[in-house]
Amino acid sequence: METRLYATHHLGRLLHEAPDLIDWVLQLLITQLYDPAMEVCEVAVMYLEEACQDPVNLEKVVYLRPTLEHLGDAGANLFLRFMSTSAGFLYLLQAQYIDYELESWISVSLETSSRKLTAGTKPPLRH
Repeated sequence: METRLYATHHLGRLLHEAPDLIDWVLQLLITQLYDPAMEVCEVAVMYLEEACQDPVNLEKVVYLRPTLEHLGDAGANLFLRFMSTSAGFLYLLQAQYIDYELESWISVSLETSSRKLTAGTKPPLRH
């Protein structure tokens, strides 16, 4: 894993030092999203988020259609960046990410509300 982590950080440096390689770097960072070590995935996400601050790079990443679902919370900000563009929103809609996230959000919200209601009701005092 050390080598893959080093390679991912090197790709991140190339984002700044070799702008002519940006397309290649973005492709390789996306492949790092599927690494078995979550630490490598998180570093790749960090650099992709940074690169996607530029709308041109964001469009390039969306075009490559990476899967984000397996990243969990680590991919949440990247997911939101995708949602900020029409191409990204369309991709997420077609890939059913938006439906999945809405269902998950509703489920968690209902569970949280249920717990609050249950915690708010106290059993009657017995004498």
